[in-house]
Amino acid sequence: HAIGHFLLANALLLAGDAAAARPHAEASLAIRDSLARADPDNAQLVRGLALAHGQLARLAEAAGAPAEARARLELARTRWAAYLRVVDTSSDDRRQLDSLRALGTRLGVGRR
Repeated sequence: HAIGHFLLANALLLAGDAAAARPHAEASLAIRDSLARADPDNAQLVRGLALAHGQLARLAEAAGAPAEARARLELARTRWAAYLRVVDTSSDDRRQLDSLRALGTRLGVGRR
């Protein structure tokens, strides 16, 4: 369910409907957060949280809410840092991190 909500939110965001995407992004985060609390050492669940927070940062930016976008971006970056401490990055992970760096630049948030 978390991935379905995540993918639907992405599709809606790409279609330009950030308002319709947001409930799906929030549902994805809620599910991922619940799973990660039950298994905090699972690196893939931590990655899922990073992706979900990054998605919400992009949605906040699209909605013209830069303060929320920066806060979500920081949460995403914290989760990515935790994930990267225990795994090697894939090309998809590097694309996600590059996307968050670009968002951080747009929002005036320094690099880590």
